[in-house]
Amino acid sequence: ARFAGAGAGAAAAPPSRSVRGEGLVARAGTLKLYGEATRVVLPTTPGKSASVEVTRRIGANTDFKVVATQLPLGLSLTQLVGESEGTFVVEAVMPGGSIALGLADVRVGDIIHAVTTMSGGVKGALDTHMACQDVDDLSEAIMANEDGQISMVVERPPEEGEGAFNWIPDVINKW
Repeated sequence: ARFAGAGAGAAAAPPSRSVRGEGLVARAGTLKLYGEATRVVLPTTPGKSASVEVTRRIGANTDFKVVATQLPLGLSLTQLVGESEGTFVVEAVMPGGSIALGLADVRVGDIIHAVTTMSGGVKGALDTHMACQDVDDLSEAIMANEDGQISMVVERPPEEGEGAFNWIPDVINKW
């Protein structure tokens, strides 16, 4: 298997993170997706990027966000079962990591669709749902970023009341 969106010269992903056909077939029967796949570009190294196709898993009106930060993240992740089987979700933000320090906007409930990782000294992007069978595989992919930098694609439901006039309460509260 190759990194998602990688060109012909990209290194193959390690066998421990390759797509396992049996698991993919089992998931395909129960997995609920929303809409068409969207191509998202993740920065990998200065001046370079990789792309990955992602499909909404928690609703038709969710947003995809690309976040970049440094390791350690300080995230507790879980993997869902049932209609969302194979979906990796942020369960908690732990103290001391880059997320808790405010270096990136990742929140409890975000879906982790893709992460950058390194294999053979080459940095690329992994579709977490296709390449990782469990949270341990995802953790290995995250920790393989030898340069200490990671980019991720997260899916997040729109915030309550999101719209053109969200700034009004902030202005009123300042008076």
